[in-house]
Amino acid sequence: MKNIILLLLLMALNQAANATIRTGNDKNIPELNPFFEGLASVSIDNKYGYINKNADFIIKPQFDFAGDFKNGMAIIRQGDKYGIIDKTGKYLIPASLDVLKKCKNYFLYKKDGKWGLMSKELQLVMAPIYDFAFTSNDYEPTIVLVTGKFAEKKPDMTNRLNAGEKIIADKYVFVDSLGKEISKLKASIGGFQSRYDRFFDTVFIYSDSKVGIADKHGKIIFPPKYKKLLPYWKNYVLFEKDGKLGVMDFNGKVTIPAEFGGKYECFYHENLVLLQKQGDSFSLYRCDGKLLNEFSLSPDFIQNSYLRTPLILSDIKLGNIQINEKGEIINRFDKKYDVFFTGENLLIFSSVNSPKVGIMDADGNILIKQKYETLNLFDNGLIIAFDAKGKAGVLNLKGEIIVPFNFSCIVESTPRMIFSEGLTFASKENITGGKVDYICGYINQKGNYVLIYDFKTKTFKKVNDNSTLTHEQEHSKQK
Repeated sequence: MKNIILLLLLMALNQAANATIRTGNDKNIPELNPFFEGLASVSIDNKYGYINKNADFIIKPQFDFAGDFKNGMAIIRQGDKYGIIDKTGKYLIPASLDVLKKCKNYFLYKKDGKWGLMSKELQLVMAPIYDFAFTSNDYEPTIVLVTGKFAEKKPDMTNRLNAGEKIIADKYVFVDSLGKEISKLKASIGGFQSRYDRFFDTVFIYSDSKVGIADKHGKIIFPPKYKKLLPYWKNYVLFEKDGKLGVMDFNGKVTIPAEFGGKYECFYHENLVLLQKQGDSFSLYRCDGKLLNEFSLSPDFIQNSYLRTPLILSDIKLGNIQINEKGEIINRFDKKYDVFFTGENLLIFSSVNSPKVGIMDADGNILIKQKYETLNLFDNGLIIAFDAKGKAGVLNLKGEIIVPFNFSCIVESTPRMIFSEGLTFASKENITGGKVDYICGYINQKGNYVLIYDFKTKTFKKVNDNSTLTHEQEHSKQK
């Protein structure tokens, strides 16, 4: 049980480290970002420009920030002002905006302290007259434009409100993903509840310390009269009454009476909820009220399946069990393992005797032996792994080594994929006489460097794609 907590911590630390694509904090170490539409944003001496796959600077380093290209446009920053450029570096929108955020079909921006909208074709949709704006999610968001004053915690520049953060305003204008006004609402309003599922969005509304819910169109589903109201599922909500938890649908019909204690787990994809009756007695329900199974679990059990079936519960009584959508126990894993569901019926596991990790399938067959420090699985079936020496490499789901373990760092190209457009960033270190020499650039899926950064000239050099350089040969390229 303790090992799985350590595993989750290590995974989180690894992902946090990967989120910053800088190989060090020295100003001489470049920041290299993924290729999008044939260009990659790179930072040299804290100034950003763009290179192509031939190692040419298409746009020389000149910006204080430069984002990825999409549809031939990229957001840049000069000083504290944002603008938009094309692939030649020409300004499409001058660097004159206080904030600029790309959503699916529009740009949300702030100018002279007020918020407005532009279309993806850079046409004005809503003039900057609003005091604040926040979004429901980053996939296909609904946004809310606000006029009025803030109350309690003011939202930060991410334009997201968390539960408990509220604003009080004179008017809320709900705008759909096409930038079209769809409704107006007067109430105290809080953040969108979209922590788990991109397919639905709801917004909290408040009155006298009670909470209610409006949908993403601003229509009130539940008036603000509840102490706790959590829309974990698309059509159902967890509510609290007299200190007990229950479930009701979006029509207000109670499907599971409020008779349960404080411990619960919600599985949003299958409309399932595990509720504590009392002590170690737990019931697994469908949200429509059908009781599926009852379990005797320690109240400190851990749910290890990203809130979706097949459910993986780690418990000191039952060990590691796997439960299907019918509530049936379909697998019991060896108690010596701690397992964590990663999706696609794959499980990262460690063991009582070792915190090192491997991967098994849902039937308990070991696919990748338990010998790695961390494993980071991506949608294209590749895995960034770190070995016992702290070296990074890439594996496939058969455990075969795709990229050898001789890098100090390999970074994913996007949050869910490695080798976007065939390349990804990687670095190595050569320590001689206490001096650290960095070798960094872009590698292909064979682990060969294709572009290498030259620290002396502060340019990139293209390497023969068919050659595999030794560490010494790579280092000699720097001289």
